[in-house]
Amino acid sequence: MYFCEIVADENSFNGFSKLLHSEKFSDITFSVEGKKIPTHKAILAIRCEYFSTMFDSGLMKESKDNLVKLDVPMKEFNSILEYIYTGYFKAHDEEEVLQVLSLSQEYLLTNLFKNIEEKLQPKITLENVFKIVKISKLLGLDSVFENGCKFINRNLITVLKSPRLNELTIKSWEYILDLHNEENTQRISEINIFSSMVKWTEQNGGNIDKDRIQIMFSKLRLDLMSVTDLITTVRKLKIYDADFLMDAIEKKCSAYKTSCNYCGNPWK
Repeated sequence: MYFCEIVADENSFNGFSKLLHSEKFSDITFSVEGKKIPTHKAILAIRCEYFSTMFDSGLMKESKDNLVKLDVPMKEFNSILEYIYTGYFKAHDEEEVLQVLSLSQEYLLTNLFKNIEEKLQPKITLENVFKIVKISKLLGLDSVFENGCKFINRNLITVLKSPRLNELTIKSWEYILDLHNEENTQRISEINIFSSMVKWTEQNGGNIDKDRIQIMFSKLRLDLMSVTDLITTVRKLKIYDADFLMDAIEKKCSAYKTSCNYCGNPWK
């Protein structure tokens, strides 16, 4: 069973599939990872806007024997060619899917991109979301990255307990915190998020600029923490500027003193 599979109507390809990897009528050959792949300009141009533009403009540099070298992974490029010639796509795991998704974006294969993205979203799980978020960000797949972060935010209570939490990047943390703040809910206490961020920083912060880390922590809503947590937990770690932290504590206490309808305790 494949992780992702797309099947097209066989009748719509009029025998193109028979020419996949065939030297018959081949008029352009790609060299990928040192191996030659025979292809056909007409089919590539009809099925792919990227190749059509490259052939028309003359930007695709060919050698005298019609050989074009490409710096792409062989397995994923073959998947792209299979889709172009047959309308069929399959992948065994999320990493392969993301690599093909990246190539489909580069080659302007809009339908393939949309179909893969639609099939990928419901397959995001607590087991693969860390890999999906990390790889999609590296490959510039913004919509996939955002969907992964939204999944994490929806499952934040469970995710914060995961031993794989350290796999998140600081960019992921920033986006997830923005999503969390936009919700304006308290599904999970701010102090628990703070504690998880501290553990992540201890494992990953050595290679990250301190100002960037402070920006990440600035996204936490200190006003949702108790004065006790701010003094006994947050203050001791010296992540925040002392004046900034005191302002947060004073605001918390001031709100307690001035609210006529106060029904709680700022120290809790």
